[in-house]
Parts: sequence; C-alpha cells; structure tokens
Amino acid sequence: MKKQIAFLLSMIILLASCSSGEVSNPSVAFEYSNIMNAEIQEFTSNLLSRNGVAQDSIDTVLSFIRDFYNGYENIVESGWVSIELEDFYYDFDDALNHWESKERDRIDMNCRNIAYILTKDIIAFDTNALINEAKDEYTLPILQSAIYLSDAETRKYSAVFGDIESTALDKDSWIDNILSYRKEFEIEFDDNATIKLLCLYIQPPSSSSAQVAHAAVVVEENDYCYLIEKYDPMYPYQISKFASISDLVSYIYADRCSRERIGETTNYIVMINNEHFSIR
Repeated sequence: MKKQIAFLLSMIILLASCSSGEVSNPSVAFEYSNIMNAEIQEFTSNLLSRNGVAQDSIDTVLSFIRDFYNGYENIVESGWVSIELEDFYYDFDDALNHWESKERDRIDMNCRNIAYILTKDIIAFDTNALINEAKDEYTLPILQSAIYLSDAETRKYSAVFGDIESTALDKDSWIDNILSYRKEFEIEFDDNATIKLLCLYIQPPSSSSAQVAHAAVVVEENDYCYLIEKYDPMYPYQISKFASISDLVSYIYADRCSRERIGETTNYIVMINNEHFSIR
C-alpha cells in the first residue's frame, strides 16, 4: 500500500508539473459536477449516447464511477456547482483518507483509461505499427484488467498515450514533432464524431519526451462544451460545462499548469483530436 501511495504522489507531481507560464483568463466561470448522484449519471450517460459512444463503453465507465463514490458522499457535493476557476480545488487529505479507507489493492482507473474507453471507437491508427507498450507500464495493465482489449486495441492505446521523443526547444517545432509522430502511426480521428479526445502534453526539463499528463473527453452540444474526466486516480470523476471551447482550454491550462501546482516544463500544449490549442 505504501508503494502505491508513493506512486500516486509521484503521479500528482507529474500532473502538477506544468510551466509557470501565464494564462490569459484565470477567472473562467463554469459549472461542474462529480457525477455522484443518479440524475447527473443519467445526464452524462445520455450526453455520451447522443454523441455516438457505445452503450457498453458508457456502462463500463458508470460502473467505475459508482464504485469510486461508494463512501465518498460526504467529501464532494453531488449536484451541479457554479464556480470561478480560481476557487476550484480538491482537498488532498480528504482524497487520501478516502483512498486508504477503501483499501484498494491496485491503483485506480485514471484519466487515460476513462478517456480511451469513451473515445476508442473514433480513433484509427496503423494496425501494423510496432508500438513500445512498456511506455505505459502502470495505466495500461489497469485498463487491460478492466475491459477486454485486442492486441490491436492495446497497441492503439500505447500509440495514442505513449511518450513522444522530442528534443525541440521552440514551441512550434515541439508541436510539429507531436503531429509528425501521430502522422507516422496514422493516428486519426473521426471528423464526423461530436465526441473528441483531449490530451495535455508536457515536457519536463529533465526529459527528452513529450508526455500525456492529462486526458479527457470533449463533447460540444447545444452551445455548450462539456469536459468529462477522471480528475486524478485518487480524485473524483467530473463533468464540466463551459460556454466555449476557449474557456474549456483555459480551464485545462490554468488548473493543470498554474504556479500553485508547482514545477516547470520546457513545453506544454493542449491537443483536441489532432488540433492544438495555445493559451489565449
């Protein structure tokens, strides 16, 4: 258990290790819910279903959500919450106490697992590509134990979320390396799908690789942009509603790359499918 907690702490540091660069609009207002009660779970399920996600994938994610919230009722609010970005946070001690009380014997589902389950059907890649599956030695085995993955799907997951070698220092060249990697493995997304995959890539100063520090699902519907994510292995599942894709991206940058979350990185960029979004 201590080993797992140590790893979780290292993952939190990784997720916090974005640059101290400025975000132009840190006062984004949005609504979010922890998908705890039946009403929000039904809303989330219907949203995903209307936008083409297979029902078995939705049911799988909902089963993990319900399991996670068993005993979590007094820690987070169960309905929609309106909030300013600068006031948004989760209490680490409460999350850690909940984790220990459940006596998990393995690391919980994380952002990449959930994002992949919900978006795997809109992603195509070169099925003959040779992928180094060891790049994701922690999260891939958890996903494989949760759902059946064919060999091709396992390699697709590894291709989409694997580290990308990059020694470029300037932002444009670094982004080009990420896009070139995706082109090399023919990682493509269904342009007709209204559900999309968001990946936040970072590159710590000590690394020569671009790494996926966070992954989530984006759905645009009825003039709103929804973000569905597993906030962190120990932290809640979350659906957030934004007025624009620009506000959604600002949330990712401000929440994941703020000074308060410590650390620096050489580069960072938000990718939604194969489109990249810079700070406003």
